[in-house]
Amino acid sequence: MIVDDVYTTHGSANINTRSMMVDSELNICHEHPEFSQPLRRRLWDLHTKGFGV
Repeated sequence: MIVDDVYTTHGSANINTRSMMVDSELNICHEHPEFSQPLRRRLWDLHTKGFGV
């Protein structure tokens, strides 16, 4: 997930009781606009074939 081109989180955790209490899950979150904005642009390019950044 990318929020406001500033915050990025990558991982496997789901927001439910099993994920938070039972399963082994991992998320990495960081505040780094120099990484987040280019990532969003690359993902948009990938999913829109270059149309609509």
